[in-house]
Formats: sequence, C-alpha cells, structure tokens
Amino acid sequence: AARELRYHWFDELCETLQFDYIFTAHHANDNLETVLINFIRGTGLDGLTGIPDKNDCIRRPLLPFTRKQIEDFAHENHLKWREDSSNQSLKYFRNKVRIEVIPRLLELNPQLLESFGKTRSYLQQSS
Repeated sequence: AARELRYHWFDELCETLQFDYIFTAHHANDNLETVLINFIRGTGLDGLTGIPDKNDCIRRPLLPFTRKQIEDFAHENHLKWREDSSNQSLKYFRNKVRIEVIPRLLELNPQLLESFGKTRSYLQQSS
C-alpha cells in the first residue's frame, strides 16, 4: 500500500511540477529482493523480471549496480550516506529476505547478483 501511495505521489509530482522524470535509487540488490519476494508469494513472468528500468516518469538508473558498488563509489567520492534504521528490522518481510535469505543464497553462489542479472535479461527478452 505504501508503494502504491508513493508512486501515485510521484505521478502527481511529475504532472503538477512538470517534471520530465523522477529518479529513484533502486539498485541490483533491491531488484533481486523484489524478484525473490514475488517468487515466494507467487507471480507471473512480469514479477520475475523485477523492477522496470522505466515506468512512466520514473527512471531507475542505478539498477545495474550493486549496493556495494554504490557504497564504494560514495565512500571513494566522500559522499554522505544515510541508512534507514528500519532496514535492520526483521518485522518487515523484505528485510527478512535481505538479511536471512540472500546471504544463504550467496553462500551457495557468490556470483548470485551476476547470475540474477543474466536470468533477468533472458526473462525480459522472452516477455
């Protein structure tokens, strides 16, 4: 519900303020989390292709990059970093996937994000 409200607000901003685009900071890790959540809950092909690069006025230029790559870039360029404290709370399903499931999958395949990127590309080509 919160996501629906946020994107509705983004659409309103684009229209009211005549923005061409709004950029979000979604990255490859977010995309993997989204696909796993969709898979766990049951989804079709669209749910398995993850977060779209473009959606109306929304653009997601950081999707090709991992969280670590972005953090490293921020550190190397002395950019301030803000972490939302709610990201560590296991009361949210997404955080359980991030904190408990993905590290286990990374133990099985340390190249998980790269593998996911390839799979996502194949799925997008078939849809």
